[in-house]
Amino acid sequence: MNSFIAVTTLIALPLIVNSEPAQSMEKQAVSNTQRALASDLDAELPKLPFSDWIVKVVGPGAGVVWQLSECGERVDTAPSRGVDARACVQVNSVLSDGRKVIVMIAVGTFKKGVTGPPAFHFGVIDQNGELRPIRRLRDLQKLLSGPGKPANRPAAKLPEVSMPSISLAANSAYFTGTPLLAGEDFSQLIPIEDPEPPPEPPPDRSQSPPPSLNQSQPIQQVVDKVLEGNAITRVEPTYPPTARVMRAFGMVKVQITISETGRVIDAKAISGHQALRPAAVDAAYKWLFKPTTVNGAPIKVQGVLTFNFRSSP
Repeated sequence: MNSFIAVTTLIALPLIVNSEPAQSMEKQAVSNTQRALASDLDAELPKLPFSDWIVKVVGPGAGVVWQLSECGERVDTAPSRGVDARACVQVNSVLSDGRKVIVMIAVGTFKKGVTGPPAFHFGVIDQNGELRPIRRLRDLQKLLSGPGKPANRPAAKLPEVSMPSISLAANSAYFTGTPLLAGEDFSQLIPIEDPEPPPEPPPDRSQSPPPSLNQSQPIQQVVDKVLEGNAITRVEPTYPPTARVMRAFGMVKVQITISETGRVIDAKAISGHQALRPAAVDAAYKWLFKPTTVNGAPIKVQGVLTFNFRSSP
């Protein structure tokens, strides 16, 4: 199950416990969100109903689904009432180029119902499993027109032009900007050849070669428990807001390379949920270890750190 399906198929628990009030709350929340002005959700957006604005941004060919869901955060209430969950209207859309858009609009809580005007909470764009956060609602249109094929924009049809087949060879010549002549009278660029390097002197075999101190040595692999036992500074990852929206949790393994001084010089996530990997890698870079030595000389080592992202309380 990919990340977009995991997000869009979530149903808040209060909706199951008490269906009729939940359905009434969902209808009211979705209606309020659709009628709210886009400018009320972001001051730099036009004064259009949010439902009209979102259709203009994703394009008329993309379907838009509105539903009530949890925002991914819990709210402490009175001890007798337990814990409440923030409620969001989740706007889902699949664009014609395959990208998915999820926008979360906060509307209240499941126990208190719809409270106050709708407010933009968070959003993500899923493109082939890569998630791009929408931090401000005004950024959505810019992100959709960024890298990748723009949504719902027909490709321009270029005229067919008969061009000669030309093979280019890399050289140090440069183009002066002089126009080429028509027909067969093409000016040819003369490559400027670099001078041949002087021949290297024959090696002096009378002297023994110096010890190769800078030769690269294979990086020593360290067992996970030994690696964590050598840790001086440990940093726990921060639960990403994107992962909270997607209800992502579980183990993330990060392969790290430690320098001779004990600092992490390279980190790469090798397993775990895609939404959790950047936070795990960022935390791994902040760890500090005791230097590992072999025969008294410090060496580079490599191992795996495991971070456990538990489901949000």
